[in-house]
Amino acid sequence: MLEALQYSPLKTPPSSIQVSRNTSVWGKNPSPTKIGSKLKSSKHQLNRLRTRNRDLRAEVERLKKEQSRIEADTYVKVVSRLKLDSENGVRRAIILLEQLDTYGKQRPRWSDHMLRHCVIWRSKSTQSYD
Repeated sequence: MLEALQYSPLKTPPSSIQVSRNTSVWGKNPSPTKIGSKLKSSKHQLNRLRTRNRDLRAEVERLKKEQSRIEADTYVKVVSRLKLDSENGVRRAIILLEQLDTYGKQRPRWSDHMLRHCVIWRSKSTQSYD
């Protein structure tokens, strides 16, 4: 089986492949002026593409900064709305603010209101509580 997987190079190229030694990108015998103009236009195209690439990278960086600023503003708005709703007595806002306050603490302390709510919630439906 290993012998079948070994590489065996072709001794002669297939007849469908035509190899010509005298052809190039510009034709058979290109003139030096034709090569020079083609090279010059290729250089200009390369410079334009490099400039475009640099501009696009700068735009991506600008959009990333704008996105992070918008996300930060959005989070600030959500938290301020939660604070306002909790002051108005909205139960969901109170619970979310309490969870945000205790997030990351090694020994979180829950308020009596939160503990009462969790006990009631657990007694109603254990699946939704978990």
